[in-house]
Amino acid sequence: MASFNEQVVAEFRANAGVVGGAFGGMKLLLLHHTGKVTGQRRVTPVARTAVGDDFVVVGSNGGAANDPAWATNVAVMTETTIEVGDRTLKVAVSEVVEPVERERLYAEVRKAYPGVLEDYETKTDRTFKVVKLTPIG
Repeated sequence: MASFNEQVVAEFRANAGVVGGAFGGMKLLLLHHTGKVTGQRRVTPVARTAVGDDFVVVGSNGGAANDPAWATNVAVMTETTIEVGDRTLKVAVSEVVEPVERERLYAEVRKAYPGVLEDYETKTDRTFKVVKLTPIG
């Protein structure tokens, strides 16, 4: 039986980026990354927010105590591939740590998904990673 992520990835690809279920109504991208420990290639569905030409993703992990694996993996990457709708894009990866820029982008994500991050924030003391994905070329 396919894992939950594998099912979401298959649905995303079959429907040009549109999925239902738990992700219904959310704008997703498929993030390609390499496992930091295993070295295995992975594809993970992640909620996205477009800010200008960039895509911003937040490592909320549903408010869990730990960062999601994808956030740890991309922290050591400078470039990767994402799928958005029916497009595949090469992107530069940068974790946003500068406080003013991080807060600006985080506010954009909060606006895109009202109440979601606020709910997750009540479940943990962890600061969620904010990652900017900038299309190359």
